[in-house]
Amino acid sequence: METTDYYDGEVQRKHPEVQPEWVERVLANPYHSEVQPDGRIRYWGYIPEADKWLRVVVADGKLLNRFFDHKKLVFSTRVGIAKNGLVEAKAVPENQ
Repeated sequence: METTDYYDGEVQRKHPEVQPEWVERVLANPYHSEVQPDGRIRYWGYIPEADKWLRVVVADGKLLNRFFDHKKLVFSTRVGIAKNGLVEAKAVPENQ
C-alpha cells in the first residue's frame, strides 16, 4: 500500500516494533473498522504474537498512521434504531 511522507518519516521511526505484515493483516481482515468524519478510515486488529491491538489509519488510499495499543482495547456494543426501523448493533472501541 502507498504511504504518506508523514508515515515514512515519523510513524515508522516511532514504532519500529510494528511489522509491515501486521499492518497488511489488519487491513485485509480487520476486527473493526469505521469511517471518521474527515473521510479517513480506521481499522483495528489484534496481533496475537505481540498480545496487542493495532489501529491502522488510511486516507485517500494511502497508509497515514498506525497506533500500537499498549493497553487492552475494549469494545462495547452500541445498539440503535436505523432509519429503516431495524435495530442495529455496532462494536465501538472504548479507549481510542
